[in-house]
Amino acid sequence: MANNVPHRFSENVRQTLQELENLKTSIIVEQTPLPPKPATRFVGRNAYLPIEIAGRELYGRAKLAGDLVRRGFQVVLGATWNLGCNEYRDLPPGILLLKTLNALDAEKIKIAQKAGHIVAVLDEELFSIRPNAEWYRTQTNEEALHLSDMICAPGLRSADIFREVTDSKVEVTGTPRRLFPELEQGEDILVCTKAGFVNGQRSFRENVIHICRVYNKALSGEVLDYMKGDVIDEWAGLALLLDTVQALSVRFPSRRIRLRVHPAENFKSYQVGGNVVFDSSPSFFESLNGAAVLVFVSGCSTGIETFFAGVPSVRLGAGGYGLSHNLHVGAETANEAADAVAAQIESPKLLGDLSEHYSPLSLGEKLDELQREFADDTTKDVEPVWRKRKQEIRSQPLLSAKFPDTPDDVIAGLAGADAKSIGWNTWLLK
Repeated sequence: MANNVPHRFSENVRQTLQELENLKTSIIVEQTPLPPKPATRFVGRNAYLPIEIAGRELYGRAKLAGDLVRRGFQVVLGATWNLGCNEYRDLPPGILLLKTLNALDAEKIKIAQKAGHIVAVLDEELFSIRPNAEWYRTQTNEEALHLSDMICAPGLRSADIFREVTDSKVEVTGTPRRLFPELEQGEDILVCTKAGFVNGQRSFRENVIHICRVYNKALSGEVLDYMKGDVIDEWAGLALLLDTVQALSVRFPSRRIRLRVHPAENFKSYQVGGNVVFDSSPSFFESLNGAAVLVFVSGCSTGIETFFAGVPSVRLGAGGYGLSHNLHVGAETANEAADAVAAQIESPKLLGDLSEHYSPLSLGEKLDELQREFADDTTKDVEPVWRKRKQEIRSQPLLSAKFPDTPDDVIAGLAGADAKSIGWNTWLLK
């Protein structure tokens, strides 16, 4: 797709790439020696599963919580801000499962380990990225990689790459993002956008500065090359997607076309009307309900998720760094995309193979084994400790947007275990 940017966006690409060049000298990071590995700790059968964005993480984390309960763990599942607001010091030592490996996580890991916990990381940001050592180094922080007690790899290929870039323990665990609730097929055409970098709610400059800060990386070398590739792919993908939505509206006038804008994007860049409407479902699962087919931009993680969910899809282009770049039925033009959607509605098919990238889920088993390596003889009850907390996070508009208030029975139903509320969007399962 990189060589297929329509003329109307060519000036946007030129200006965006120039802005990247102008920022090079202002984003410089001083490299420091890696800290020593933490001393041995002893932990009980406690597991802490923080959640930031419920729409993406809650279903899989709740299923994992139920698995760990059946293995004899006490599990605290809930809002990440609640679990970490006292720097994990008032939680009985246990396993903490984080979802990313950036510079901010490196600080979380050090704090948690100092409080006596062991830390495993299943990096959700790498969920859709093709396993490539240079890209993995770009998307992660060296200190976070080094300090993790265990890095959980979704599949065999990603495990091999992790072992190239870190000296930490790496285990193939699969990923809960393979799990999907039962979906109802409908008549709608769902279209997902993918231009959060060049069409972000933040300015492009703010996006670049934020990414470099989060990963503690200078804007040079592989990081700069990665961003340049993203700029070209996203402008090309955006152009093809806009043309495709228009073509679908004309080709399928009696079907509703739902446009799901990436949460990081400026939705005002998109126009709706007629049979094209915005989809504001809180989770991708809910967006898929009622959809006959998905249309996604090559490289987007939605193409992977629909592959696991069994939803027929159409891929726009063939670029991007993501594993969905060769899944499903491909289309290089808007008319090809409309034809492919018609074909998927008439005779649905799933095309592609992800077996080397995503192994069967064994995350609960591997966390169990990790705890036994650091096992204490006793497991301290979490609930009375939690009640003595001096600080706790309560519902706030920004946090609630990421994690809407969720009833206890929803958590219990997903986990298949008793779930007792012990704080805002936080539950104890045992």
